Amino acid sequence: MDAASTNRPLTMAFAVTWDVDSMHSLKQNKDNLDIVIPDWLNLLPDGKIDLPMFSRQLEISGMLASAPAGPKLVPLLTNYDGDKGRPSKETWNLLVSLPARARIIEGLLQYTSSIPVYGFCIDFGDIPPDKINNYTAFIRELAERLHDGRTVLYVCVPAYLKAPVCRLIAQTADMVILMA
Repeated sequence: MDAASTNRPLTMAFAVTWDVDSMHSLKQNKDNLDIVIPDWLNLLPDGKIDLPMFSRQLEISGMLASAPAGPKLVPLLTNYDGDKGRPSKETWNLLVSLPARARIIEGLLQYTSSIPVYGFCIDFGDIPPDKINNYTAFIRELAERLHDGRTVLYVCVPAYLKAPVCRLIAQTADMVILMA
């Protein structure tokens, strides 16, 4: 039974799969969650989607599927560069190109053939002001493709993003999450 059918609040959790404490908490609370947003996917500067610890992703998705409520998976896609310890500025150049945006979207759709997901959550940090239009175009194009397959799109937006841009994203995304 889900939150909508029981009139209870939707319960969601971000999960960091490489953190032992986060995984312990996820195992303890999986039966009380509706949605889990695991930090699983990274957009690389060449436009490919990195799947760190893929075998761990399969293990966790199986563990969640075995829970009575079966929380839905919404993997997080970031542009975080672990080597530099910050969001990758190079990934922003990808969003200028329509073919590059299409390749990213295809990569996400291909991922769904490996692990059944309810949707994706996009969390790109350090949005340059001159790339906001490319970013919102990417979100719109991704939403159109995901919604064709009845897959949801959540978007994390930084607190500094101006309200008109947030409203534009909210028009196409299923949920906007303010990251303060």
